[in-house]
Amino acid sequence: MTRKLFILGILLSIIIFLFRFSYIGFGVWGDGLGYYVYTRSLYFDHDIDFHNEYNHYKEARWFWLPTETKTGLIHNHWSVGPGVLWLPFMALGDGLAKLLVATGLPIQTDGYSPPYEIIVGIGNILYGYAGIYLLYKWLRNYFSQNISFISTLSIYLSTNLIFYISFEPNLSHGVSFFIVSLFLYLWQKIVRISPRPGLREILTYAALGLIGGLAAIIRHYDAILILVPAIPLFLEFIKGQKQNIKYLFIFLLFWFIGISPQLLSQQIIYGHFWYQPYLLEGKREALSLNNPHIWNTLFSLRRGLFFWSPILLLSLIGWSTCLKTPRGWQPLRHLRGGPLPAGRQGRGLLGWWSKQKKDREYQKLLLIFLLVFITQWQVIGHWNAALSAGYGARMYISSFPLFAFGLALFYQKLKSIKFISMILIIFTLWNFLLLTQFFVDKRLLEGQLSLGAIITGQVTSLYLLPSKIQETISR
Repeated sequence: MTRKLFILGILLSIIIFLFRFSYIGFGVWGDGLGYYVYTRSLYFDHDIDFHNEYNHYKEARWFWLPTETKTGLIHNHWSVGPGVLWLPFMALGDGLAKLLVATGLPIQTDGYSPPYEIIVGIGNILYGYAGIYLLYKWLRNYFSQNISFISTLSIYLSTNLIFYISFEPNLSHGVSFFIVSLFLYLWQKIVRISPRPGLREILTYAALGLIGGLAAIIRHYDAILILVPAIPLFLEFIKGQKQNIKYLFIFLLFWFIGISPQLLSQQIIYGHFWYQPYLLEGKREALSLNNPHIWNTLFSLRRGLFFWSPILLLSLIGWSTCLKTPRGWQPLRHLRGGPLPAGRQGRGLLGWWSKQKKDREYQKLLLIFLLVFITQWQVIGHWNAALSAGYGARMYISSFPLFAFGLALFYQKLKSIKFISMILIIFTLWNFLLLTQFFVDKRLLEGQLSLGAIITGQVTSLYLLPSKIQETISR
């Protein structure tokens, strides 16, 4: 991944965000406001009483009923995690606002004025690109530079990730993508290849637990990541590696520290640590495969994951290559001079052993992918507001790092960089045409178009784009 291309992407995303900000007049609304009020209230008021935030936003941007809980505070079922991670950028926004005031500009230094929302938005863009960088570095542990780069680029350009990093960054999706990429990178890079027990491993498990806890309080279903290091540690402990119980305890302790802001906010707002309003009060439905939302979130014309981001189907094909079981091999027999399995003689002993290790490694990662994706699929599919708004199936974005791995497996089988590049261009074109149609025809947003109308609109929307841009600028 070239540095110049990476920096160019960041600059373009910031320009897109600022242009959209100038058009709309603000950078946070809807669900984003549910996260932003945590940041604003924690930084300025040192509490999570949202009465003053409601009084400020109620005229235009507060999209839910301002009901009070039994503690007398304003209800807010959005998670606290994004608000916590936005605090450093709220501080930078405060510094910028005060600097502008010092130059004589009439800027309010209260957390509501444009500098705050702009800097928080830029911060989310940086979180998103940090996630892209960490994803690339994680893939490099398994694949070549070209495969890792084009797989990362595919996830960025051919899915709705680009929308939630550039066009509407002040939501939880870019942050969740970043934190999951960081979790996978740290888990693979340090913990799993640790040469020996020691202080470094203790600190790493502590960091991994904290990051896993933060993932859980950004998007709650990402709590499933706790099982990725916890299960191997427990199994190895059963097999006799007694020191692993210490690492498991440290990991779980810091995971609990990571989720503690969510528990504390629930205690303060609702009067109970374990009262989770998003799960207990949300628009959920009974667990059943007959629930139409189960399949709609994947294949519906109205923001179904694989219709709006069809390149992810190739990722499933890539992952399917891991389903084969490596053919049996007895190491001692080959060390004694016995014949290698048929078709393997030309590779040599070390080449064959390396191939088997890689196959087993991929299969372990496949289990993690299935664990995370199926959990998300079931939770999202039984949430009947999952298809209600936004560009594409945004609730799945935190699983995109694992989809990127599947794409890398698929590309690795193809081998031809030219063919792979053609695939990237085709699916990126589909995504950008869909984004154009999303911009010019609101019927797509509301799910009012047939398949034929959507496919036709991929072309006709281009003719409408100049007039739409002119209309936008004139406003």
